[in-house]
Parts: sequence; structure tokens; C-alpha cells
Amino acid sequence: LTIAPLILLPILECVFEQFSQQQGGEGMLQLRLSASGDQFRFVLHLTTRPPMPGESFSANPRLAQIRKHLQSLYPDAHRFTTQSGAGFLEIELQIRLKETSSPGLSLNKNPSMAT
Repeated sequence: LTIAPLILLPILECVFEQFSQQQGGEGMLQLRLSASGDQFRFVLHLTTRPPMPGESFSANPRLAQIRKHLQSLYPDAHRFTTQSGAGFLEIELQIRLKETSSPGLSLNKNPSMAT
């Protein structure tokens, strides 16, 4: 099972860009990656100060680019969601992987056999 190389990089860049533009840039970032069966899951949770009036992560134009890119790579085989509220931002990406010979990050089904 493979995942496209650097698929998570645009998501991380978008979050760091948004976070760096906020005043008083203290916060905590948690990342979770998992693979089970044919499912890959990435969850990013950022705890930060509440957004100022007019600030909105969902209005970030890079999100539309990320969604379009994911749709081209994984049509009807992914779910990309964002949630934000007072003091937090959460992004979740789930991808249904298929057996493929295309280049990419190999995800071993057996965690003890990591490459």
C-alpha cells in the first residue's frame, strides 16, 4: 500500500502559515498518523489562542488547493475535514489505499516490519 510522497507537506505548511500570522504565537501541535488495513489516517490538532474577529482558517485559499490535489490523487477515496473553534484547529485526512505499484511512501501492514 502506498501514499503519494509529501502529501502531508501542503497541509502542514498551511497550518504553520496560519499559525505564524496570529499574534502571540504560543500553542501546542499534536500529530497522529495511523494505518490500518487499507486506511491511512492523519490528524493534526493545534491548540492556540482564540481567533481574532475576521480570522478564519476555513477561508484560507490554500485549503481549496489541497482539496483539489487530494481529489486528483484519490478520487472518491479520501475524506479531508477541518474544524476550528475558540482556541483550536483540527484537520483530519483519511485515505483509502489500494494496492499499487506507483512510487510513494510504503505503508507496511505489519508495524513491526517498518521500513
